[in-house]
Amino acid sequence: MFRYAILLLIILLSGCSKDDPISSPNLAAPASSDGEWSATVTGEFSVDMQVTQNVSVITGVASLTPFPMGQTVEGNLFGKEVFPKFTAKIYIPGYLAVEVTGEFLSDTTLDTYFNQSGFDNTEVVFHKQSTAVK
Repeated sequence: MFRYAILLLIILLSGCSKDDPISSPNLAAPASSDGEWSATVTGEFSVDMQVTQNVSVITGVASLTPFPMGQTVEGNLFGKEVFPKFTAKIYIPGYLAVEVTGEFLSDTTLDTYFNQSGFDNTEVVFHKQSTAVK
């Protein structure tokens, strides 16, 4: 019986090597939505988001500025992140909510698509802005 216990232990431990692609040391650390994100869709608009993340729930504010000389509009952002997926809605007074869906390409790049309120699967690639320590 003791030999079987040792054999079982050896089998279990041999599957936990650091080179095993499914062992936890090789998993990518989840990205955080926390922070400032900016994107520009050339010739159309720019958008900035200030996001706060609490577990998988994200909240914040977003501002969109149409080009060439548009009026900036601001709204509240609510959604969720289940890494690598990101889903949210931007609520701007007087407009339909903008649906934002996408996923993280890296810790600092978020590839999204905007729908509703005049958007039709418009790709918007956000880049996380670095925060300088003062």
